[in-house]
Amino acid sequence: MKNTRPYLFALAATLAAALSPSCTFDPPEVADAGDPPAWTLGDASGTATDGGDTLDAAPLPDSGPAPDVAPDVAPDPPDATPDAAEDVGPDAARDMGAPDMGAPDMATALIDCDGVMVDTQADPTNCGACGRQCDEGFGVCDGGECGCALPELDVCRSDQRCLDLQRDPNNCGTCDFACAAGAACVGGSCECRPGLSLCNGECVDTNVDPNHCGGCDIGCGGEACRDGSCRERCDLLDFRCGEGAGGTGCIEQPPRSGNHLYCHSVGQLTCGKRCGGDQICWDPPGFFNGINCYDYRPARGCETCPCDDCTDDESCLDGNGLSGVAWCVAD
Repeated sequence: MKNTRPYLFALAATLAAALSPSCTFDPPEVADAGDPPAWTLGDASGTATDGGDTLDAAPLPDSGPAPDVAPDVAPDPPDATPDAAEDVGPDAARDMGAPDMGAPDMATALIDCDGVMVDTQADPTNCGACGRQCDEGFGVCDGGECGCALPELDVCRSDQRCLDLQRDPNNCGTCDFACAAGAACVGGSCECRPGLSLCNGECVDTNVDPNHCGGCDIGCGGEACRDGSCRERCDLLDFRCGEGAGGTGCIEQPPRSGNHLYCHSVGQLTCGKRCGGDQICWDPPGFFNGINCYDYRPARGCETCPCDDCTDDESCLDGNGLSGVAWCVAD
């Protein structure tokens, strides 16, 4: 037993040295680059990996919310052509590369007429030149030329008068073409009035004309013609109208209006007057006027009387044996 005491003391000293806190030991060295160790330190970002799994590192100090940073987006290239929805108006031409002409200078369109600046391109009282007036009430000025406000009217004559070439007996179908006696303008053509016949280019009354009695070129050989038949003489109360060598036209009484080739006046014992193409045989209101030939024209802008187009010196007449439209007849 005396021999074991030194051995026990040596063993106790060894255990005490091993349990002492001042003792350290080195980790074993890795011999090869095969499998990674159980854990490794992460990089400066503060993350650690364990076989590919991401481990949260210690949180960094809080410096507030991160600023909003818009993603980098390349700017759109400029449009090759101007935007049609935006490039309108005077600047559109400039955007296209054309020079901007700007608004027209109205001062250049104005002319001094008797101390007043007027636009001769649109002023109906100074149309195209100072003092050149379009037809009052029916005329318009467009581009320095007189026109007519109503589509059925046309400008005629130097006074820029707007006329109805479809009905005007002095301007039938075209300006200054007048219809002959006994004719009227219908649809732009001269036609014999109702009750008259066209014989050898002349409107005649075959009821009383001794040269065309009952028909064209049927002469009475110097005798009288009444009711379309040749006879020796007229009735006692007839008006006798000489027709040259052809004979006598017998016009029955009483005198009546509408007989445009033998228009009677009250108390006249001759065959009366042959009304021109622009006249009608009419008995106007009033005792002292009487049946006679009166100038007439188509009323413009209305089809029935009264009509504002008829002046104070004219009467409005609904029809004259030609049509049921309004006419202005000179008193």
